[in-house]
Amino acid sequence: MKNLLSFLLLFFIAFNSMPNANQCFEVENKEVKEILFQGTHVSFQYKYCEYDRNDTMTFEGKQSLDIKMNGQVYTYSNDVSGIGNFGGSMFFSTLGVFGLVDNTTGNSPISILYLTIVENKLVVLGQLTFEQNMGNIIGEPYIESRSDVTNFWVKKLLQSNQEYILGSPRLSFYEGLLFVLSDNLYKDMTMREFEKLSAKLSEYPDLINFYRQKIFFKNNSLCSYNENIIEMDAFGCKINNKQLSICYNYFDSGNLIYRYGDKDKIELELSREIQNDDLSTDTFIFQKNKWQYQVNTNPLAAGILIKNDGKTISFLKCNNNTIETLIFDPIWR
Repeated sequence: MKNLLSFLLLFFIAFNSMPNANQCFEVENKEVKEILFQGTHVSFQYKYCEYDRNDTMTFEGKQSLDIKMNGQVYTYSNDVSGIGNFGGSMFFSTLGVFGLVDNTTGNSPISILYLTIVENKLVVLGQLTFEQNMGNIIGEPYIESRSDVTNFWVKKLLQSNQEYILGSPRLSFYEGLLFVLSDNLYKDMTMREFEKLSAKLSEYPDLINFYRQKIFFKNNSLCSYNENIIEMDAFGCKINNKQLSICYNYFDSGNLIYRYGDKDKIELELSREIQNDDLSTDTFIFQKNKWQYQVNTNPLAAGILIKNDGKTISFLKCNNNTIETLIFDPIWR
């Protein structure tokens, strides 16, 4: 009996000295105090802990975000795992939106969980997951956990905070992605408002390109945007019932492409090498034998000047309210 008790005691000591596979070791603990757009004082505490690694190539852990507002504490946590080193974080906006970012490297998926507080309850607005290439989003997002109030809330946000969203303050990347959660954005935002939003997000051309090709001009743009080809929509407009699109590859240096027609039939496609002067001009010239197509992207005179052997043949003017602001900013320049 005495030997059995001694054995059990040794087993208990040995067992408790072994690493606990379920123990999560704290890696990051960050606290931030912020004043929201409405003047509300909020404090955020972000924690990230990591479980013991089985190998150095993968990670597994847990994120948590504590939000203290008006004397009440709201907590949300999620599990994270992946390859390499975890690079997630929290984010917060003075708009009253906050959440967790799950990201590893610039060529890995990025996932952003959006939270807000509605009527003293923590609400998940939804989670976006994008593939990335060189730190830029590509393809379409996987959207999950979208709340029933998301569309209503985003519309209300646009209506009540236009000075912040469309005015002079800078919008962060995560604030800019927020509107992807709404499937009514093309109804809730006018083209003029979208132009203002694009100006606010000018340092994120990949994000503006997504809004253009997948939301506001998805039925018109002739640039390719799929899992195999990511063409940026540098400029576009409707000319009568036809579409003009100027496209280029954002990630690899290559050609500037002119397309004219519609999605069912491209009537004319021209391409030429991108030149340094293209980065500082609002006029692009394409040549086909004796024919020259001069695209003016200035909104006040947008259209195509067509010449044959140097002689002006016609000018095709862009329809008003269909003109896409010129955004030509290749990542490789």
